[in-house]
Amino acid sequence: IFPYPQPQGQHGFAFPGGQTDDFLDRCDAAGIDRTECPVGFDVGNYMVGMFGAWFAGGGKQPFSLDMCQSRDDCPDRQPVPEERR
Repeated sequence: IFPYPQPQGQHGFAFPGGQTDDFLDRCDAAGIDRTECPVGFDVGNYMVGMFGAWFAGGGKQPFSLDMCQSRDDCPDRQPVPEERR
């Protein structure tokens, strides 16, 4: 799997939500309401979601290539655990 997050070139990918934040910042700068902002594909969400689902399944299931990974809204997503102290 080779993510291609930036056409200008980049090694690796942004943290989950990083590209979504970039899209929203561009909308803010252009005066576009965030609710109307066309948010694109978030590679960080996709990669972390895909690997997280694979690890959660004990590495026994194939990677999920569902596009919900990019939006971080997959129906089988486990809730974030409580903060440990």
